[in-house]
Amino acid sequence: MLVRAERVVELLSSRAIRDGWSFDKNRAARFLHCLRTFDRNDSGSPEVAEIVNWALDHEQSLQWIFTGNVAEMICMLANHSPGKRQTRVLEGV
Repeated sequence: MLVRAERVVELLSSRAIRDGWSFDKNRAARFLHCLRTFDRNDSGSPEVAEIVNWALDHEQSLQWIFTGNVAEMICMLANHSPGKRQTRVLEGV
């Protein structure tokens, strides 16, 4: 889990995602710290809130971070793609 989260932070902090992109490295460090220290039995803890909020603010899949399951991430990204609005039919397919 932590390795996947660290990879997300590494990628987001080292890439130009879009014009005007900025990345808060201190907040990312808090996110990683919370992943290292949160209590899995306390879903209402401040650490869990920090993890969830960081992932939502950066449009990252907690399913993938926690379990390594890429299915939700792939489907979520497809949901945001223009493909869902396409009405043309490909000939010969």
